[in-house]
Amino acid sequence: EQNLALKEEGSLKIMHSTSVEGVDDMIKLGDMTEAALLRNLMLRHKRGHIYVSSVLVAVNPYQDFPIYSAEQVQLYHSQKLGELPPHIFAVAESCYFNMTRHFRNQCCIISGESGAGKTESTKLILQYLAAVSGELSRQKIEKQILESNPILEGTPAARFGKYLEIFFNKDGVIEGAQVEQYLLEKSRVCHQAPEERNYHIFYCLMAGTTSEERKALNLEYSKEYVYLTKVFQINTTLPSDKLTQPYVFLYQLYIIKISCVLKGDCNVCESRDDVKDFKRIRTAMKILTFSEQQFQEILKLLAAILHLGNVSFEGEGL
Repeated sequence: EQNLALKEEGSLKIMHSTSVEGVDDMIKLGDMTEAALLRNLMLRHKRGHIYVSSVLVAVNPYQDFPIYSAEQVQLYHSQKLGELPPHIFAVAESCYFNMTRHFRNQCCIISGESGAGKTESTKLILQYLAAVSGELSRQKIEKQILESNPILEGTPAARFGKYLEIFFNKDGVIEGAQVEQYLLEKSRVCHQAPEERNYHIFYCLMAGTTSEERKALNLEYSKEYVYLTKVFQINTTLPSDKLTQPYVFLYQLYIIKISCVLKGDCNVCESRDDVKDFKRIRTAMKILTFSEQQFQEILKLLAAILHLGNVSFEGEGL
């Protein structure tokens, strides 16, 4: 319960009936307010419904739901948007249908904050397109496209932007794919917030490599590497009365200089199995025709980055 002041009680009004039980499509809400939208998302989430509306709103449940099976693919295949409950497969089917029906390129934009589930949503759309295309295809290219995900997941989704193009022939069969743009936020290698991880691939490397591989790469334990463990606090000694215009500029430079050594100190993540993820990455590399030698060279590059993170520099006159 919450007590309101008398002047606040005048702003209250009776909740619209559509907000009491919630709706599948938020366009049907009688009150199109922020409070009504958030309440509808809350009601749907409590019932295990993580999708809302035709312009799909997804709430990350941080657990696996059994709603992405082959039966679900068949259920949404050839169905128009809105005929069935909201689902990521409904959006994928709408794109696929419009492309094959009108022979026009389609674009699906997936956006959200860190941890919202953008990478998982991308995987599910690829899963659906590969499934409906695979019914007509004699090639195994769909499997290669799906297997590219573990490699791209080596970097957290919030830390890069990618424009993934999938090419179909006139019969609606996948013939190829490419990542046209790959905008990597390189600063995250050496700068994370407290309790935030670096790129997943570093933890997979530390947990999944064999003892022989770790010996060849001169790798020890995760706690030995600055990029994975250390946390430093930023403290300034500039007195507030000195923050005139020239000092403000120096103050900002000082902050930038020190902030580059912030680390996450989060080697273990309960929601991830780094050993299992590393095995998936190794398998994916083979499916994508990377040789074992090429794979080992990539591991050397990753290990070199961790070793370089332990190199410190001291400047003169700072």
